[in-house]
Amino acid sequence: RPEFALEVANGVLTGSWDPPSFLHPLGQTKFGRDVLSRVIYGAYSSLTIALTYHNTSLP
Repeated sequence: RPEFALEVANGVLTGSWDPPSFLHPLGQTKFGRDVLSRVIYGAYSSLTIALTYHNTSLP
């Protein structure tokens, strides 16, 4: 988001590489992003592609 651009440019990354906690069960990346939400989003994308392929390949 644009409001955080200055902090990133200055090297201020709060919450970078945080270990697992109650709010972030798999921790955070070096940019402060939640790992669990990224895993869920990736799984959702993969399942969507797989199910679409499966449904279109049926006779």
